[in-house]
Amino acid sequence: MLAALDHNDIMGLITFAASASLWAFVIGLALWSQFAQEH
Repeated sequence: MLAALDHNDIMGLITFAASASLWAFVIGLALWSQFAQEH
């Protein structure tokens, strides 16, 4: 399966995964800090 993907597809997938995990971290950190302030 991996051989069917070319270099651009792999780089796009890595970039998407990195940005998605970064957004999840930022949103989670913001929610946690807001929750910590309220309690």
